[in-house]
Amino acid sequence: MKNKHKAFLYNLIGFGIPFVISFALLKYIFPEAHFWAMVCAALIAVLVSPRFWVVKTPSGERIFKKWSFSPPKLVR
Repeated sequence: MKNKHKAFLYNLIGFGIPFVISFALLKYIFPEAHFWAMVCAALIAVLVSPRFWVVKTPSGERIFKKWSFSPPKLVR
């Protein structure tokens, strides 16, 4: 599997888990506000989830990860 595809899957999983958890929690607290619960869950997931991307270096392609308020770190 290419590093580009791994980074995409990591981003999908990293966004999906906080989104589902926050959406379920917001729907439990505010059962009538379906649209706004979804919007707020997406904003929470964007702020909480890590970002993965591929960078071409002289030694090959590398996957980097960055949390919202931290510097980028090498994954592979």
